[in-house]
Amino acid sequence: MSRNTLFRFGPFGFDSRHRQLYREDTLLPLPISALGVLEALLLRAPHTVGKSELLDAGWPDTEVVPDNLVQAIRSIRNVLEEDARKPEYVQTVHRRGYRFLAPVRLTEAEEGDARISVRESSASGLPETSGSRRAAGQRIGSLAVLPLANLSGDSDQEFFADGMTDALITELARMKDVDVISRTSVMKFKHTLLSVPKIARELHVDALVEGTITRGGGRIRVIAQLVDAEDHHIWGENYESADQDILRLQRKMAEAVAAEIGARLQVPPTPASGVDPLAHDAFLRGEYLLRKRKKSSILKAQTFFSEALEKDPRYAPAYAGLADTYNLLANYGFSPSPSTRSQAREMAIRALEIDSGLAEGHLALALVAAEYDWDFDRAEEIFNEALKLRASNAEIRARHAQLLVARGRISDAVEEIRYACRLDPLSEIINSNTGWFLFFDGAAEEAEKKLLDVLDYSPDFVVALYYLGSIYDSQTRFDEAIPLLSKARELTGSSSYTRAALCRALARSGDRRRAEIILETLIEDQQKNYVSPVALAVANFGLDRIDQGFGWLDAAFRERKGWLLGLRVEPVMDSLRQDPRYLDLVGRIGLPPLVASP
Repeated sequence: MSRNTLFRFGPFGFDSRHRQLYREDTLLPLPISALGVLEALLLRAPHTVGKSELLDAGWPDTEVVPDNLVQAIRSIRNVLEEDARKPEYVQTVHRRGYRFLAPVRLTEAEEGDARISVRESSASGLPETSGSRRAAGQRIGSLAVLPLANLSGDSDQEFFADGMTDALITELARMKDVDVISRTSVMKFKHTLLSVPKIARELHVDALVEGTITRGGGRIRVIAQLVDAEDHHIWGENYESADQDILRLQRKMAEAVAAEIGARLQVPPTPASGVDPLAHDAFLRGEYLLRKRKKSSILKAQTFFSEALEKDPRYAPAYAGLADTYNLLANYGFSPSPSTRSQAREMAIRALEIDSGLAEGHLALALVAAEYDWDFDRAEEIFNEALKLRASNAEIRARHAQLLVARGRISDAVEEIRYACRLDPLSEIINSNTGWFLFFDGAAEEAEKKLLDVLDYSPDFVVALYYLGSIYDSQTRFDEAIPLLSKARELTGSSSYTRAALCRALARSGDRRRAEIILETLIEDQQKNYVSPVALAVANFGLDRIDQGFGWLDAAFRERKGWLLGLRVEPVMDSLRQDPRYLDLVGRIGLPPLVASP
């Protein structure tokens, strides 16, 4: 029986592997984010842990406000039953962060001890014939790869374990007849307490791959197994390779899983080859930072991708990573579109020259064609190439759905974004976009329900707040719209888009004084910070300053802002569709007529 390391303090025990907190024999409830914060404090005890490090520990890959950390600390103190004014466990270090006060001791316990893990599994690591889905002749049509557990004894290798999980998902997405769940959804089950059947039900899959990874001394060891939705063992194998052979290892594992379930892998144009381990590490660190979607993390990711190329100038994924960073800088308004999009194009082309089978390179190039060149036919061709390579990639399908909106094919866009949802069922952004596209397609009630569902499990997700608030605004439900848009503005701080949406709703509700104040601050901010011309157009339209609004849309046209691609369906333009300036702008962009829903 395997053993786990526990943190013991006072009457409490914390199982780091499963992120469970106990008081004697009682499992204590804490949000997963608070458990991450507690783990970081225990690992560094008795030293002070900075706020930014604690935010990363509690909310990896997510941008949140400092108030989230304050709430997490409050939750920890409540469950530990301590007074913040006389702390026994968690002390506030003014202007710096927090530290864990109580003595912490490490002990070991049996894996099967109920105080260590409430998860039960029937997978024994040995083949079963009676309960196996394959033995019963049932087809596996959907699959999820759970996050590989890092057993290297080095927390700094978490990025590597996550990167290996991503790579296995990417390789398995080459299967033609099996849907593979995307990273966003599976990562929510890292350190999970749920059983395999419960995870399978939440993800709506027929089978799961789970395992461990150990790295050290220039070697990698992976133990993986495939189980069906009822937790019956189907297949298991141990793999070991040198660091530089990791790409071959990933491909070999994917081929074994595909063969076991009788699926066919699309043959990649470029064979797997060796890679400089330092280049691969730098690339994985860049990918980790890129998911945070903050300007500072995007720029830091650029540094890591460039470092990867210094180590290995023909490492195609690093070129695709750089293309991603430039596209994101343009999308979020952090840099001017003309310069960043040209750099994205250059990096994507370079990636595909080295590896024509790199779906991420095709995706980056398709985004440039769609969002900057406005060459929709060319963008469609490139998206089709990407989908041939990775039919089960949720991001490609979700971004393709946005192109279909621009092309006026709203019903097709809804169908495509629904497919993306099946591939990434717990993704807040894909579910939110589904609700937004449903609204475009005339399904307002279904759109509202979809967005409310997102806010039910992720109440601070800004995109869902923004979309639902905008829908209520368009329906003149101002009492419901304004609180949602106010919350979105509070969560994003200086975002010009959320401020403009709130300005519009306030003005249309009759509160012109508050709306005018918001517009004035947007104009003032323009003197020192970038403010999107789209935001200024939306705010002016809300205040019935139509001439000024169209003036700002012309500026957005010159900047090639992606928002304009939804001009045919954007509710802000509902009352302006007969204006000659609107019709002229639609023609200049090259937007086709809408295709009506059947």
